[in-house]
Amino acid sequence: MAKEQLKRTILTPVVKRTTGVYQIRCSDGRLYIGSSVDIRSRWSQHLQKLQRDSHSNWRLQQAWNKVNTTFEFSVLEVTDRDQLFAVEQKWIEETRCTDLELGFNIFDIAGSPGGRFSQTWEGFVDPHGNSVTIHNLFAFCREHQLDFAPCTDFQLA
Repeated sequence: MAKEQLKRTILTPVVKRTTGVYQIRCSDGRLYIGSSVDIRSRWSQHLQKLQRDSHSNWRLQQAWNKVNTTFEFSVLEVTDRDQLFAVEQKWIEETRCTDLELGFNIFDIAGSPGGRFSQTWEGFVDPHGNSVTIHNLFAFCREHQLDFAPCTDFQLA
């Protein structure tokens, strides 16, 4: 990591494999709210993508690219995995981080990178053999620790 980038990021201490909701706060006051089953690892992913100028959140990337911008990454709330999206949703609503003036979040629904992953998928069997209807593929993969890219750990019934 370049010296300049070391100065640009602050990480509050996070225990490995902490599940919860986090924020990335820019020195201009705007923030991004997210959640993860492994917050420390998720921060590393954000940081790598921002440094490579390849972050999928163009608002956050644009702020990162500005000279003399600093980012602080901190944990807002530690929670159980089954409450993760509900707690993240609470923080998204409380902070109004989807408002361009206040934050960087693009989507106002926790765990969903947009409508194309929010459709309903029927007739699947989860990794435990249970029949399921999936209302949000992205969230389903996160909740079951599946790799989202192919998300092939479940099959048609």
